[in-house]
Order: sequence, then structure tokens, then C-alpha cells
Amino acid sequence: MGQHYSHLSAEERGAIMVGKARGESARQLGRLLGRS
Repeated sequence: MGQHYSHLSAEERGAIMVGKARGESARQLGRLLGRS
């Protein structure tokens, strides 16, 4: 029970949208954002 979750910021959401449009994987996007 030691994990803490937080919502994505607007910047993170934008980065995900751009990355998905480029064809990047979820793993690549997570590494870019420093999230799992």
C-alpha cells in the first residue's frame, strides 16, 4: 500500500498525444514522462 498515484498534468497529456501520433509505445512514453 506504499504506492501513490497522481493525475496527469496538461503538459503530460499533451506529450502523450504527440507521442501517440508519432507511433511511440506506452513504454517509451512512460520512460519519457518518468512514469510507469
